[in-house]
Amino acid sequence: MEVIRIGEFNPNVLEKIVEIQPFETALYVANNNRNNFACLKRLDYLLEFIEAKQPEILQKYIEDLTKKLQDQIKEDLLGDKKPILEKTTKETKLVNKYPKLLENTLNFSFQLLNLSGKINWMKDTVKIKQGDYIRSYLIPTYYFLLVLTETIGKEEGIKLFKRYISQFLRSQKTDQDSSFTTLEDSFERSKNSVQYPSDWVMVIGLLSKAKYVFRNDNCLWIDALTDLPDQEIKYAICCYGDYQNAFTYSNENTILSMEHTIAQGDPYCSRAKHDIRFDWNLEHPSKEFFDNMWPVQDKQKKK
Repeated sequence: MEVIRIGEFNPNVLEKIVEIQPFETALYVANNNRNNFACLKRLDYLLEFIEAKQPEILQKYIEDLTKKLQDQIKEDLLGDKKPILEKTTKETKLVNKYPKLLENTLNFSFQLLNLSGKINWMKDTVKIKQGDYIRSYLIPTYYFLLVLTETIGKEEGIKLFKRYISQFLRSQKTDQDSSFTTLEDSFERSKNSVQYPSDWVMVIGLLSKAKYVFRNDNCLWIDALTDLPDQEIKYAICCYGDYQNAFTYSNENTILSMEHTIAQGDPYCSRAKHDIRFDWNLEHPSKEFFDNMWPVQDKQKKK
């Protein structure tokens, strides 16, 4: 089996400077188009999902979430809210009916960016630390799920959230996202990407035309959330959507298996994609297999 390694560990990766437009990040897209983490878009879809699946809990959930976010807000960063809220009202389907929740979500997301001085949240482009950018879209989602577990219980809340994540991510696919051919081609593209620097460290191997294995040796998202205590919630918001994306963006030809995750305290994430056109054997390789793909660094073992 040929094995390649992509990326290099960067101890200062969360301090890197990135440039964003805050309002676009909160409303339209955060992270990337495929795995859209824009907090207002996700919240809008989540409220619609709850209204459709468990309408009896919707009002209590909205009340509890509004209060939970209010408790996190240190100051009002929106200033003159009118232009922002008018724009949001036009772009959302349900969250605009709950103006206080909308305000609190925006305020909290902006607060997490750790910006100093007054800016035009709708127009100005700003330079911020990458860690703060990641937190600005992941931490609101953490609270979306936390409050859901407090509203209907942890087991039921996580179960409902997973269904919502799968449906939301499936809805994001466009006709332009249909480039998948085979796992062999995916491996070749990964080989060609080695020359490009990446802060995400991955070890990749191709076992057969039906099985592609990869080990994530770091996770910027989890590194940015070390102050948040609940591993189950972090796994649900950071990792669970990968199952749906692997299926959706392979034209429903591959299924992802994943046994170890950094989110749950493991030294790496062990993953495999199985092309079901060739083989329905979804057996996940052993921990020993993933340990031996490439030396596991001491910095990982100490986790």
